[in-house]
Amino acid sequence: MEYSLFFYALLGFLGSFFGTIPFGPINLSVVDTTLKDGMRSAMIFALAAAIIEFLYSYLSLSCYWVLNEQIEGNPYVPGIVAIVFIFGGIFFFLKRSKRKGAQEEPKRSASFVKGLVISTLNPQAVPYWIFVISFYKMQHYIDMSTTENIQLILCFVLGAALGKVACLWVFAALSKRIAHRLTTISLYMNKIIGVVLILIGLSQVLKVI
Repeated sequence: MEYSLFFYALLGFLGSFFGTIPFGPINLSVVDTTLKDGMRSAMIFALAAAIIEFLYSYLSLSCYWVLNEQIEGNPYVPGIVAIVFIFGGIFFFLKRSKRKGAQEEPKRSASFVKGLVISTLNPQAVPYWIFVISFYKMQHYIDMSTTENIQLILCFVLGAALGKVACLWVFAALSKRIAHRLTTISLYMNKIIGVVLILIGLSQVLKVI
């Protein structure tokens, strides 16, 4: 059965939106950015995260058959993921958080770079998309012809990018509404992000052992 381009964009949107909901480094960072630098900086962060999501989902869908075989059969993948997360976690844990009163005018470029870095430090994104695409394949929404059609791929990954922005916007909006409760937490946000990354890394180590 053939589906419309909108249908594939919706598949990408839903996969990205629901994949962003579980609380992790990206969500924590967009909350932190909203509280410290405002909604506009948070959306710049989200745009950067969406660009990385676009690239990861494009890579996953266009190279699905090869990547699926490599990830399942490569014993080194969990180890590489563990190293990336642990070192990323140590970086954020040791990074100092500025108090609100000591902050200067937020730099939009800093939010964009932060979004790129934290989103790139998420190598689990590709395995996640492999899982999502496998699920869609089981439902007969995606097959070999889909992964060879550039129009369908672009619609899917554009939907994925929009899904990332939409979900992060929800987190940013909610954090702004309860900012008075999160102000103290925001001072320790880098350490929280660091701990989350390190814990994810250690969970990967357990897979290797």
